[in-house]
Amino acid sequence: MKFRTRIAAVLGVLALLPVGSVPANEPYDLASFYWISDGPKNAVAPQLAAAAGQPSCGEQCNSGCGGQCDSGSPARRRAPRWTAQADLMYMQRCGAPDVTLISLVGPPPTQELTNAKDFNLGWHGGPRLSLSTYGDRGNDLEVVYFSIDGWWDSQAQNVPTGVQFTAPDFQALAFGASGMKFDWTSKLYNAEVNLWVPQTDRLRVMAGFRWIETRESLIGTFVSPGGVTPFWSTKTDNHLYGFQIGADTRLLDRGGPFYVTTAIKAGIYRNYTQQVGSAVGTVLEAEETRTAFESDVTLAGVYEVSRCLSVRLGYQFMWLDGVAVAPSQIHVTNVSTRVASVDTDGAVFYHGAVAGLELKF
Repeated sequence: MKFRTRIAAVLGVLALLPVGSVPANEPYDLASFYWISDGPKNAVAPQLAAAAGQPSCGEQCNSGCGGQCDSGSPARRRAPRWTAQADLMYMQRCGAPDVTLISLVGPPPTQELTNAKDFNLGWHGGPRLSLSTYGDRGNDLEVVYFSIDGWWDSQAQNVPTGVQFTAPDFQALAFGASGMKFDWTSKLYNAEVNLWVPQTDRLRVMAGFRWIETRESLIGTFVSPGGVTPFWSTKTDNHLYGFQIGADTRLLDRGGPFYVTTAIKAGIYRNYTQQVGSAVGTVLEAEETRTAFESDVTLAGVYEVSRCLSVRLGYQFMWLDGVAVAPSQIHVTNVSTRVASVDTDGAVFYHGAVAGLELKF
């Protein structure tokens, strides 16, 4: 928790660094992505405005988010420099290896009762926060943070003839009234700093740095009338650091308060992985560094309630490849020889809804 707090604090400081000053004669067009001149459309000389009965500079500027006029430019409104988003993500974690966890006691071939693929980690929510500041020529510096740490599922088996768990040179057995249970938890954390550069009035491209972390645990226990006794546990951490590129565009914008956007990101990362395996008091640790990949797609509808406030509703897909997942570490953990390694051939897929508010100030 302390590590995540430090990361968020560093990114917050970066977000406050100025990207550039507001162009003196370039108001921001809320229907596009960058600063453009509205002189031909909106600039009206004070004497003409008075003759035509139109509001003067001071009257016009009070209706905007900032309520400010650029010096010497009557009828021009200085646009917001910042955009903050606060969203709730509600996503499902998918992707499990084919690993037998519980089977019937008996000679080979044994009958499988529980496989890692039987787990359903379900849907869980978490916050997504972002802050952007606009610079000269429409370049935007953005920081993003989100996390979901509630994925969990449990699978249990109780067969009078006996159930067993098997790992390299290790076996656990439960007979009679005793059974076996496995609990699998998973967490996801993300932080990124991106620079967006406009290409057209509806298309931006992006390059940035991203940190992604996943934490998982798989704990096996004996379950009996006398209580619960652990016999196996595996914990994995993936720390991904790397660079990403991307783009976003407006798919639907008819000039009204509602529009649809989509964003695509992809990156290559250095993944520092760790796994800790434990069996009846014996603890083994291993670590490995490898290359991992990530990509995500977000489709969102935005409704502008006012110049400053918008409501957002969308759907996000996120894919990780080259990561360690907890059940895959069983076959690379040998308790008798006290040797362990890390299986980093896992792939995880996340998808779900994103909803929240956007504020310009």
